[in-house]
Amino acid sequence: MMSLTPSLSELLWSEIKSGRTKVACDIAKVISISSVGTLPASALRFSRLRQVQVLAQHLVEEQRQPTDREEAIVRDFISQEGHGAADEVATTDEKSCLMIADRRNLAPVLIPFRLYEPTFGASTTIGRALALVERWPAWESLRRHLGQIIVLSPPDGEDTESKSYTLTMTPCVIYMNAAGSLQEIAETIVHESAHNQLNELLSLTPPLRLNSKWFSPWKKTYRPAFGILHACYAFSQVSMFLRWLGEVGVGDWVEDVRRRRLAEHSRLATVRAAFLAACEQIENAGLREWLTTNFESEAAT
Repeated sequence: MMSLTPSLSELLWSEIKSGRTKVACDIAKVISISSVGTLPASALRFSRLRQVQVLAQHLVEEQRQPTDREEAIVRDFISQEGHGAADEVATTDEKSCLMIADRRNLAPVLIPFRLYEPTFGASTTIGRALALVERWPAWESLRRHLGQIIVLSPPDGEDTESKSYTLTMTPCVIYMNAAGSLQEIAETIVHESAHNQLNELLSLTPPLRLNSKWFSPWKKTYRPAFGILHACYAFSQVSMFLRWLGEVGVGDWVEDVRRRRLAEHSRLATVRAAFLAACEQIENAGLREWLTTNFESEAAT
């Protein structure tokens, strides 16, 4: 990742402190755009840049100066400049984050006040699941799109149902809880990282058309090309991960893993025609071919 010049970072901080949030937003946007080309170098660093941009935009929309806690995010961003190894993933509890409710998304944006806040409990469980995923040989291409995991807090104090999501406005970030077995949590990491990867790739192409919809066996409803492409790609990666788990015999739940993989593989087969039709809406021939090859290699296995 290219190193940000101190003057640019300090200027961003100065503008936010002075309440000139429109200028700060523009500076954050420049920093983010300049970092897109070096995304594979440090997903953690890139994700933090985009979080600062979201914060600056939020202040612009609300036409106000930052609070002390919001200022703390920018201070942390500047103090960590140049940090973040290529394969490093920061894990932060939801309670240690600023929450921004965004009308464009059903789920909120969560921005850590500090990247390296100590975490416990659910975060350590997710850390063990991530360690399992990192043993998967095919993880190399997805790891470039995971820099942060925000651990969602259960509303009643106990996780009983898996919940996870990603947002296009905060790339390289996964929002998830720790419900389920170690293998299921690992699946979630793979699934959401695939969404992050595809979001970045699709952002470089013209918008997909919204005039066609196809049935999704996962949502059990009709979805536009964007939704079908995301579902097919994410679940093809999960199917690939489960196939590897079954082959290497990791864990005490090998038979369950194999059953789950067969179920995903069956769903991929039923949606093949819809996936290929949705791919035709991608103008970039290289991306279209890459997606098709990835999907077919798993669906045919």
